[in-house]
Amino acid sequence: MQFKASQKLLDPNKLTPAPKQQTPITAITSVRNIDGIGVNNDKKLDVPSTPTKPLKRRSSVSLVDLSKCPKINVDDYINKLMTNVDKDGNVTDYLTDTAVIEQICVLAIENLSKLPSLLELSPKINIVGDIHGQFSDLLRIFERCGSPANTKYLFLGDYVDRGPHSLEVICLLLLLRVSNFH
Repeated sequence: MQFKASQKLLDPNKLTPAPKQQTPITAITSVRNIDGIGVNNDKKLDVPSTPTKPLKRRSSVSLVDLSKCPKINVDDYINKLMTNVDKDGNVTDYLTDTAVIEQICVLAIENLSKLPSLLELSPKINIVGDIHGQFSDLLRIFERCGSPANTKYLFLGDYVDRGPHSLEVICLLLLLRVSNFH
């Protein structure tokens, strides 16, 4: 009888059986000792066989048929996003059309796929940590450290989540990359 992991954590005295799985379990091809030193041989780790179907690598990504959509003006969207916060911190929403967002993603994929996996960077560069969807903070960084057109930036990741404007953050950063800013 199998039990759900969450049930074991919540109340071990009231365990209910998990529903039976419909999919077959993959065959076990080897058993390895996991204790590290071989003293306790009753601990074993089941290692499943490799997947029967090899994973397909996409040669090209096509989210939207760009030929049917009007081309976006990258510089226009950068200007709109860089100036869409008023003095009170309210953000004007320019990213309401999913076709525009998909075009930004496709342009970014095309641009980033041409870059090597290891970049050689020359100094003076501003290193920016986690943004977490804080669009106003991103614009404040650009205001204090310099315009992305004139200043080099290295963003370490964590662009989205938590903050209310994750979409604006990632789209602006992708647009800046596409427009060949540093």
